[in-house]
Amino acid sequence: MSGWLQDLRVSLRGLRRHPGFAISALVVVALGIGATTAIFSAVNSYFFRELPFTAPDDLVMLYETNPEFGWEYGQVAPANLFDWRERVSAFADVAAYSDFLESAVYVGQQGTPVLLEGLGVTGNFFSVLGVTPHLGRTFRFEETWAGGPPVVVVSHGLWTSQFGADPGIVGRTIELDGRSVEVVGVAPPGFTFPRDDAQLWYPVGWEQAARAQVWFRRAHWVRAVARLAPGTSRAAADAEFQSVVTSLQ
Repeated sequence: MSGWLQDLRVSLRGLRRHPGFAISALVVVALGIGATTAIFSAVNSYFFRELPFTAPDDLVMLYETNPEFGWEYGQVAPANLFDWRERVSAFADVAAYSDFLESAVYVGQQGTPVLLEGLGVTGNFFSVLGVTPHLGRTFRFEETWAGGPPVVVVSHGLWTSQFGADPGIVGRTIELDGRSVEVVGVAPPGFTFPRDDAQLWYPVGWEQAARAQVWFRRAHWVRAVARLAPGTSRAAADAEFQSVVTSLQ
């Protein structure tokens, strides 16, 4: 099995960790490979309505597909995502996240190492979802890019289990894999999106210069979620989205 197909199957298994939710999906064929028609479809049994998000019916997932390879509801290329964010006025904003966990070793006050599971997100991830932190703040969009101080948002469960629900956690520096990282916020209770085992979130830290690189458009490895602009129907959003997709081909 090719690597990208294996990654896709793992991703889809991750999506099924949240059964019983409902979303709409704007689906676009992967650019530059195979056919280039675009479709709009409704997809059942995934994410949003029972999660602690503001106005969940205004959230849509954006996917790239490739019929030639049977690739449906696939991950997107970051360069495409940023183009959609900037050119589709029907979207109030578009965010990206990885649904693959990365492990980091945290050594607590007792000196015992603990393996924590985290996910990379763009800086607007929490704001697009409409998630208000329990403590502190979430990320700012500019923290998407490399060069800023390392920061994390921890889950409510991790805050309770590892930090004793200490309200002073915000602003504290912790060591992850020997690297100093500032805790800027605590997620609300019950929030672990997009995976039940997510314990912390961190900015993806992409280089801005990567937007001009071919691989940033051809490599598909993040998930995309958009919030519709106020008063925008899914039909109107789909029409504008497909127009932008066509213009980028």
